[in-house]
Amino acid sequence: MSKTKIVDFKDLSRWDVGYFLGNHAIKTNFKLELLGKILFPRKEKITPNNYDGFTPIVAKIPFNSSTIEYRKEPKTKMDMYAVYKNDLLVSNINFHQGAIAIANKDKVYASTHYQPYIINDTMTMKEYLIIILQHKEFQNYVVTKKIKGIKTESNYKFIKDLQIPLPPLEIQKEIVTKLQTIKNKIKEL
Repeated sequence: MSKTKIVDFKDLSRWDVGYFLGNHAIKTNFKLELLGKILFPRKEKITPNNYDGFTPIVAKIPFNSSTIEYRKEPKTKMDMYAVYKNDLLVSNINFHQGAIAIANKDKVYASTHYQPYIINDTMTMKEYLIIILQHKEFQNYVVTKKIKGIKTESNYKFIKDLQIPLPPLEIQKEIVTKLQTIKNKIKEL
């Protein structure tokens, strides 16, 4: 038996049935690659008793900002992961909204609601990866694949099976450079 749900017209942002059935696919001229071949979870975990009391702790990653904000007081009551410079840090709860960033400090800690990943830099540039993972079309794709529910976390088991368009490194560099040039011009204006 099927169910019918009545919604207001204003709540319909998408009309294609495939989107709601999880059949949404990324359109690209480049090879699609599984994130499981690009990202490898870093599992170096510490308990609160082993925390040194001064290494910065992640407070949050604002959506689509690519920056990490740190707690004002370095205290914890939960287990944490070690995050190293150039790791991709993913908010497991808000991955589908673009809450990701590249770590820029030598070492920090993040609660287990985050997952640090080592990036396979022989396949992708970290700057390109951020652009793709925060792109609206990719976020729409993630939403169709994500199990619905309150605080459903996007762990590695989920992320590894997602695909991204992966051009050769030279083209990735061109894309990153062009976008950075545009951003710089916008700042100047």
